[in-house]
Order: sequence, then structure tokens, then C-alpha cells
Amino acid sequence: MRGKLRFLIILGLLGYCFAFQGARGLWEPDEGRYTAVAMEMLRDGNWLQPSLHPEQPHWTKPPLTYWAIAASIAGLGRNEFAARFPSTLAFFLTTLLVYLLGRLFLAKRPWLAPLVYASFLLPAVASNIITTDGLLTLWETAALCAFAYATWGEKRSAASTWLVLMWAAFGGAFFTKGPPGLLPLAAIVAYRYWPGSGAPPLRWRTGLLVMLAVALPWFVVVVAKHPALIDYFLVHEVYGRVVTGEHSRNSQWYKAFVIYLPVLLLGTLPWTFWPVRAVSRAVRALRWPPKAPQDRSQDQELFLLLWVLLPLVVFMVSSSRLPLYLLPLFVPLALLAARGLEASSFVWTRWRVAGVVLWCLLLVALRLIAARVPTTKNAAPLARAIAALHVTPFSEVAFYGTDPVHSINLYLDKEVEDVSAATLDDELLEDEVTLWVVPPPIVPSFLQEAVRYGKDFQTVGSFGDRYVFLRERPPAR
Repeated sequence: MRGKLRFLIILGLLGYCFAFQGARGLWEPDEGRYTAVAMEMLRDGNWLQPSLHPEQPHWTKPPLTYWAIAASIAGLGRNEFAARFPSTLAFFLTTLLVYLLGRLFLAKRPWLAPLVYASFLLPAVASNIITTDGLLTLWETAALCAFAYATWGEKRSAASTWLVLMWAAFGGAFFTKGPPGLLPLAAIVAYRYWPGSGAPPLRWRTGLLVMLAVALPWFVVVVAKHPALIDYFLVHEVYGRVVTGEHSRNSQWYKAFVIYLPVLLLGTLPWTFWPVRAVSRAVRALRWPPKAPQDRSQDQELFLLLWVLLPLVVFMVSSSRLPLYLLPLFVPLALLAARGLEASSFVWTRWRVAGVVLWCLLLVALRLIAARVPTTKNAAPLARAIAALHVTPFSEVAFYGTDPVHSINLYLDKEVEDVSAATLDDELLEDEVTLWVVPPPIVPSFLQEAVRYGKDFQTVGSFGDRYVFLRERPPAR
């Protein structure tokens, strides 16, 4: 009976995670960029160099997320469900890992931890977004789970194996998003050297070799081919994001509170009271200089607190801040909340169970609601408008005078190019069959420039008052 119940729970979790994930069109700009890079990999077979267009490399992230999306599209087809499948699968697998952590951190109700995590607002919403943060959360959770089992698992003889798995998972985290993937390692190190923690030695020499073997090969290959990437990765991507505001990601100091506090409070709905209470209680229990925890429960609570606070401090002081950066922290927050629920006099009445069920149904329904929200971010209507044009086939879609809609790459299986005033002349000289997408106010200047190169364009359609579609007029017969 227990095996059948577990099967039904996993089946229900699968339905909860994957239901309606393809209902919403791709939203620009982020979902479009990720899918466009994946589509370019499938189209040209170059899996080493992420590119938005054959002439536009895109090195901002390591390629693991792009590989996952490309493999998903290759297997499931060119559709929104396939593009979101890696994020959704990461959410499902992370929830299972939270259950494994619950078996260590909750004495009687290990199922509480995955229930809280899966029903947190932010992780549930993030599962419907194409991003690196879902896979990053999976890798980081796997690393911290391995460390937890090395520390508190029943078979201490297996600690070495768990630690190797921990370092390998950190390699996966680094290969997903670079240095931010190693932030939870600070919590592990701080806990390991906390007086009386009882954590096993971290096996730095072997561990770093394992992590580098997973994380570095791609970086070594691409830097060997493009030496200038060393400066790009270290200065532009790391220093630029952490220290300067050059990426325009909410660099003002007060944005740390404006963005992250609402994310933490609203993202933990409907359980917000419990993680807030647990974190505040654990912080009050800290003493300086550090003292050894009195029992296993305090020991684990210290570990969870470090897992939340140390990465959070880095996110707060960094000059690059986005809501989904905090997604990995919702795993320890779920464990803290579940421990508080287990230790309290919280009674699961029928009304409370019904409330949780209704809340989870609402989270699933949000995917359908979001699909029906009118927004200019949704690229699907534009793709349908282009597909409906009665024009001869074209090889690419060029956006001039406006931000490119990269999702077109997935919907129409066409390359999407971002053409600026500086590159317009070169593009007009190219012998390619191109559909041009131009904002109405820019059309006269575009046509005037085209005449200089003997190009005769005609309007073949429009998309509301946002875009005009232009094609070179075919020669007269």
C-alpha cells in the first residue's frame, strides 16, 4: 500500500509541475533569448558557441541551459512546452531532493518540506519561466543535499562518496551560471568550521579536481579559441555584475530592499509566517563568539540559517539584482518553515488541507491565466501575424529600429537578426531573402537608406501600430 501511495504522490506531483506549461506564449526578452540560442545550436550544430544569430555570439551564460532547451526541442518539437521542459523538470527534481532533505531535517513528517517548497509562490511561478535559475537551484540543492547526508546520514562510511557528489554538483552549478553557483559553498565552509559542528572534512583537493573536471572543460575550449573571452568573463560578467552597475540590473543600493524583501515575503506565500518566524528565531539564538550547538536540531538549524543568510548577503551587496536570483534560497526556507510547522501545534484540519489544495490548484491555474493576459511581451501573436503573410519564403527576420523579438526563431524556425543604424548598410548589401520588421516612425528613413543601395522595398503587412513588415520588391517579369 505504501508503494502504491508513493507512486500516486509522484504521479500527482508530475501533473502539478507539468500541467499547462505550454499554454503561455514565449515572453520577451528573456524567454526569447534562451530559446533563440538553443535553436541556433540545433540549426548550425555548433554546441560550443552560444549565438543569437550566426553573426552574434552570446557568451553571457555557460551553455548547459541552452543545451537542455535544445535537447528538449529536438525531442519534443518546436513548442512552448518543450522550451519550458528543462525548467519544469528542474522544479520537479528539486522537490524530490527537498523530500530527501526532509528525511534528515524533519523527524516525523518529511513530506512537509516538499509540500511547502512546491507550494511556495516563487518556485511554482519560476517553473513556468525559461531561465537558468531553475537548473541552478537543482544543482545547488543536490550539492547541499549531498553535504547534509555526508554530515547527518546514517552511514557515515558513505560520507566520502556524498562529498564527491557534492563537488560534482557544484561543478554543474558553475557550468549553469558561473560563480554565483558556488555561493552556497560559503555556507558549507562556514558551517564546517563552526565550533562543534561535527561536519566531515570537505576533501578540498579531490573535491576541487572533481568540480573543475565538470565545470571547466567548456571554458578552456572556448577561451583557447577566443582568448578575449577571459577579459569578458572576468571583467564584464563577474566584476561588472557584482561591483558596477553597467548591466543596469537595479544597481542602486536601496533596490536590494525594494526587490528582495517583497520577493521573500510574497514568494513564500502561503507559508510566509513560518520561514520568517524560523529565521528570526535562529538569528536570535546565534551568539558571538560562535559556540557549539547544543543538539542535532540546533546544529541543523544553524546550517539552514547559514544556507539562507550568506548567499542573501552577497545578493544584497551585489550591483546586479533580479527577483529570480533568490530562487535557490527557497529550499532552505522551505525546510525551516517545515521544521517550524512540525514543532508547533499546527493541526491539519480539513479546512487547512482544503486550503492548501485550493492554493495549489490556483498556482496551476495561474499558468492559464498568464496565457490570457494581454501583454506586448508575448511573442506568439507577432509570430502568427508573420506566418500569415502571403509572401515568398524568406530566410531570416531582421528587426531595425526596435528590440528584436528572438522568440520568432522558435515559432517560425527562422534566424532573427538585430540590425542597428551602424550595421544597416552592411545588411542591405547582403544577398539574403529577409523580412524586415520596422516601427512605423522609422519606415521613411529605412526606405530612404535602402534607395541608396538600389533596393526597392514594399510593405507586405503590419502588426497593429507597433510594426510594419517590409520585403524587397521582386523584379518585374
